[in-house]
Amino acid sequence: VKSGAVVCNGTPWGHGIAEVVAKTVPAVGGTVSLREEATEAASDFKPILAAAREKNAQGIFLGAWGNQVAPLKKQMMESGMKAPLFGSSLASARFVDFAGKEVAEGIISADPGQPLEKMPGGPDFGKKFWPKYGTVVMYAPYAYDAANVLIRAMRAADSADPVKYLPAIGKLQFDGVTGPIAFDEKGDLRAAFVTVSEVKGGEWVVLETMASK
Repeated sequence: VKSGAVVCNGTPWGHGIAEVVAKTVPAVGGTVSLREEATEAASDFKPILAAAREKNAQGIFLGAWGNQVAPLKKQMMESGMKAPLFGSSLASARFVDFAGKEVAEGIISADPGQPLEKMPGGPDFGKKFWPKYGTVVMYAPYAYDAANVLIRAMRAADSADPVKYLPAIGKLQFDGVTGPIAFDEKGDLRAAFVTVSEVKGGEWVVLETMASK
């Protein structure tokens, strides 16, 4: 894909991630042929798809949740548009069930983190999680590590007052389930990952996991 349409749903998250994509595509030699913004409630993407075809977009990125990605993909199929559809934070069985296997097929998603089996503490976390809660969903190990960030910061500050324990978070360093936990000056993880997956045969298949920095 050398030329693509970048679309968002107008929410802070959707707009923010679409902005990152729009800036990154030219940096890696591609062209953003169309930049569009829908609303959070939009379900009719036909005008955007018509504009994407007119601009010869070879791929479409939609910064939105699954409840908008699925209708867009369905309308692409109905119009005969075969360009790949990209999104973010979609890689869960719940999305495939919601969209339906036929609609979900071929959708590509970039998601924060890495597969459970690649996390330093992932396999052990899965063994403990499964009997009580069932399948490990995407954010469970990260929520676990996030809770431990707060617990450790409160212990370090000897207080549950945010004014006192929040400054301690930036000084934390420990090995979490997901990997080493330490933050930079912006509050981002120093060691973070992004995993790109594609729906193949009704299942999310990992294409690549890479460090985000």
